[in-house]
Amino acid sequence: MRPSDPLSIVFLVLVACHSPSPTQPSFSWKWTAAPKALVMTKEDNLYEGRAIGSPEVIQEADGFRMVYAQGGKDDKGRIGMATSSDGVAWSKFGGGAPVFDVGPAGAWDSWFLDTPCLAKAGGVYHLYYFGSRSNGTPGASIGLATTTDGTHFTRSASNPVLGPGPSNAWDGNWVESPVVLVEGGAWKMYYTGIDAKWQIRIGLATSTDGVLWTKYSGNPVLDVGKTGAWDDFAAAVPAVLKKGSTWQIFYCSLSHAEAILGMRAPKIGYAASADGLQWTRYEGNPILTAWDIYLQPDGPYNPCALFDEKAGQYKMWYETGTGFGMATAPAIPGI
Repeated sequence: MRPSDPLSIVFLVLVACHSPSPTQPSFSWKWTAAPKALVMTKEDNLYEGRAIGSPEVIQEADGFRMVYAQGGKDDKGRIGMATSSDGVAWSKFGGGAPVFDVGPAGAWDSWFLDTPCLAKAGGVYHLYYFGSRSNGTPGASIGLATTTDGTHFTRSASNPVLGPGPSNAWDGNWVESPVVLVEGGAWKMYYTGIDAKWQIRIGLATSTDGVLWTKYSGNPVLDVGKTGAWDDFAAAVPAVLKKGSTWQIFYCSLSHAEAILGMRAPKIGYAASADGLQWTRYEGNPILTAWDIYLQPDGPYNPCALFDEKAGQYKMWYETGTGFGMATAPAIPGI
């Protein structure tokens, strides 16, 4: 959503087959975009007058709660919030005012906030987010803020809680797009890492408290696809969930050929895992393309997915150049 988004940068600058595993049976999986092309659009105000992006949704007892990125007319990036009873009709906090603003002048997150993630544990909401003090420079990191009421956030004294690796590392340029899952006392963060050559891949970090994180030694856990595949350019902006004993990841990419041609049409793919480390791509990838979402510009991108037990279906929200769309899919046989 921001100018420094890796896939967006490439779009502007450049103006496979996989066998199923025991956790990923062979099947035909159809995603259907909601009849209403967009479920949320930007407000013409200071905070989101340029764009909105990076929808991240959690399900609660009375419906759904979303955090999302706001691109302001003042070129700042902030975090907004919205709630919904059905995932389609959304009510924005403060009519589109930010629920979480940039840090003070000179702070590591004083210029732009983006790619938020919300995790709830022990009655506390944990907001993880990308933060930077300038546009497109190396060193941008992931921070944490918490709240008990869902709207008034306090930054962690340990911020940033996850930074880039050494300059020659797979995530040495910057890190972003966290998605955090809590299972018992175990915390897992999947995130996008960008190296010095602008290779974009997905890694994993773990924690026992949600604050102190250790990167997995085998990173990245999801690499780009094979040469010539639809996803041989990147594996980016993950959405991760666990259903039963199966870990599921949704991610964005496009091919090198499409990037070179300047095609602004990322696609969403899917992979499954028994341990959250070794992933098998779905043989029917990509699962969602621009054609599937009524050819909305710059989409579908930056997915958030969950399985709605009440409705018995998957729900996915995604970013486009003009707002957020939503798609649904039936349960996967055997999962």
